[in-house]
Amino acid sequence: MPLLVVVLAFSYNFIWKIIHEYTHLAALKLLVGKELYSYKINLKSHWLGNDRVSASISWKARELTREEHGLIAIAPHVIEFLACLCFMLSSLFLINDFMRQHFYMFFYVGYFLARRSY
Repeated sequence: MPLLVVVLAFSYNFIWKIIHEYTHLAALKLLVGKELYSYKINLKSHWLGNDRVSASISWKARELTREEHGLIAIAPHVIEFLACLCFMLSSLFLINDFMRQHFYMFFYVGYFLARRSY
């Protein structure tokens, strides 16, 4: 059983590396389009500059603006945020009505208070 947990953890980590890098690629293709000349996704641990990274993407394309670089960099974090949100909200299907009402009230009051603080 412990070996299964270790294998699942490594598999989960590898799958998220793939999702992360391909999200960079999707954002790059959406922003650059036909001006993306080539790309390479490296899923092995390697040195990138002075840092050791578990995966990376390299590409050749037209000169990108700072805003485009920012959008490409933040794209995987949007996907990860949506995955975390889905994970949190999936618990609504598992709890009874009493707990569900308190869950809604907690997030509604938090939203209301955050709105009033501006």
